[in-house]
Amino acid sequence: MRKIVFLFMMLFAVFGANAQKIHWLLFIDTDDKGVGEIDKRGRVALKDHFVNVINAVLVQEGYEAVVSDNYGGLVNVRNCMNVIDGLQCGPDDMVVFYYIGHGENNPLEPSQWPVMTMGYDILSLETVHSRLKSKNARLTITIGMCCNSYPDLVCATSYGANYDNTYVGGDARETIKKMFLNSKGDILATSASAGERSG
Repeated sequence: MRKIVFLFMMLFAVFGANAQKIHWLLFIDTDDKGVGEIDKRGRVALKDHFVNVINAVLVQEGYEAVVSDNYGGLVNVRNCMNVIDGLQCGPDDMVVFYYIGHGENNPLEPSQWPVMTMGYDILSLETVHSRLKSKNARLTITIGMCCNSYPDLVCATSYGANYDNTYVGGDARETIKKMFLNSKGDILATSASAGERSG
């Protein structure tokens, strides 16, 4: 009996250690006085209609979903960099970083990419993307749902409510598999071009 248990544990360790993962690094600013309530709804919609749907498909393809769900007081530059620096990726892993909150185009270092305003500090979305790419995952996706406007404009983020079910039909399932399983490289995207508001 001990030999069978030992063999089972060894097989689990071998196959578990080689499991491919999709790492979700979610940073949603739900404490902001201006957009916190909107971002709370955005967090629920993001998880229910994006993260969970993709995970449902990829788990069937042998992937393990690892979700780092950071909101409220966890949305700050120090925590964000700690999460990124602590990320361990295998060569077949995927990483998706998703930020919902305030952002702006940094007037001191103009770029096509915004800086995320996390609490009283800022962090460049491009810097986050570069750090994540250095983890050498098979696929790295960085998304900033934030304004990219110049600081004199008032910004607001919005995330449309979706009250549909989370059923994944055949076409959607195949599209998700094609995008995530057949792709390599990296994607950096924002909800606003330089000088634009996200809303």
